[in-house]
Formats: sequence, structure tokens, C-alpha cells
Amino acid sequence: MNELVQTELKKIFNGRFSTSESTRANYARGEDTYEPVLSQAVVFPETNEEVSKSLMEDFQLLNPQELIMQEERILMSQYYLKQ
Repeated sequence: MNELVQTELKKIFNGRFSTSESTRANYARGEDTYEPVLSQAVVFPETNEEVSKSLMEDFQLLNPQELIMQEERILMSQYYLKQ
């Protein structure tokens, strides 16, 4: 994740953005049987608007390969936001 993306996400989420290894490890596991994959960061959205803002920033700043890798994370964000 480049520094520009991190800066923009920090603006959107304030203190609800983390790149710490322990936080990323906590959220790397799912209910599946695959080995966990550490993300580059974890955000904690509170509204659909925050999810939308972060996605718009990501889409503008990511290259196509990074964008494809974000698809699963986007779906998970929407899932957790609904709960």
C-alpha cells in the first residue's frame, strides 16, 4: 500500500485505521480453511458513507492488480458493516 493511500485512509477513518501487525493478524483469519493472509492495513468503518469514501480513494489510487486484490476485502467490509 503506498503512502498516498494510507494518508487518505487515515483522513477518512481517523483513529480507526491500523497497520500494526497484531491488528492485521487478528483480522487475517476467516471461517474458511485457507491459511491467513496478512492485509496491509485494517480499517473500522462505522457507516456506509465511510466505506464508499474509502473505496473511491482506493479506486483512484490503486493500480489494476491492487484493485483486483481488494475485491474480497470490500465484500468483507460490507458484511461486517451490516452486522
